[in-house]
Amino acid sequence: MNADPHPAKRLSWLGTRARSRIANTVKVAPSKLNLIPLYVGGSFGSKYVLGKVIAIAAMLAKVSGRPVKFMEDRIDNLVACENLASDRYYDSELAITRDGLFKSLRVRVVDDYGAYFQFGHATHGNALAQATGPYRIQSLAYTVQCVLTNKCQQGVFRGAGSDGGNFNLERLVDAAAQEPGLDPIEIRRRNFIQPDQFPYKIPCGNIYDSGNYPAVLDKALSMADYEGLRRMQSEARQQGRYVGIGLATAHQTASTVLPSSGSGTTARA
Repeated sequence: MNADPHPAKRLSWLGTRARSRIANTVKVAPSKLNLIPLYVGGSFGSKYVLGKVIAIAAMLAKVSGRPVKFMEDRIDNLVACENLASDRYYDSELAITRDGLFKSLRVRVVDDYGAYFQFGHATHGNALAQATGPYRIQSLAYTVQCVLTNKCQQGVFRGAGSDGGNFNLERLVDAAAQEPGLDPIEIRRRNFIQPDQFPYKIPCGNIYDSGNYPAVLDKALSMADYEGLRRMQSEARQQGRYVGIGLATAHQTASTVLPSSGSGTTARA
């Protein structure tokens, strides 16, 4: 963070774009504040909110009339963050047929929102938008219980809710493969939404516009030399060593759940 108090156009070099919040804090017109973002990330995660150090550096520059630079390392940044990622408990069930076809998904989440109801709901909106992943699941029950505690508020970090939802679903899929004794790849192939089924409406009402999940999986298996990994796993087992091979076919939305284009306009009469 580097704040320059030049009266004509105050400059700030920082890793966020919270211009209106900074302008309101230091009591200057947004038009007088020029933010220059750095090549180290955008305005997501802990950068979405106005951090204390940003406001302090800007206020010191305004009061002293001198440029102010605040430098921190990665540990400093994490310790000073005003948001927690998540402290979430999942209780879930996946209903399948005897031949391994998915029918229904039930998810109950208990989530620690911290002391304030701020961004936690956005993370669950993101997870719900792709709750059934790339699979043909006919029905869905998704319940969230929000708990307020004496921690700092929950924020939006990498994945913003989709990471936990995807992990939960993929864990269920692996467990479902074990029941009928199917290979984890085969059970995914049987339940993928097929290319000719798009656009596809999932149970929560969201519509997937396009995709080719079988082709993507085939490409990933080829690039990873999956068959070679299985042979190595078998050889290691004969030597008394255990080698695990993880597989996930998760879904990720291409846009945010927030109703905003990211642009802003100010009009004066």
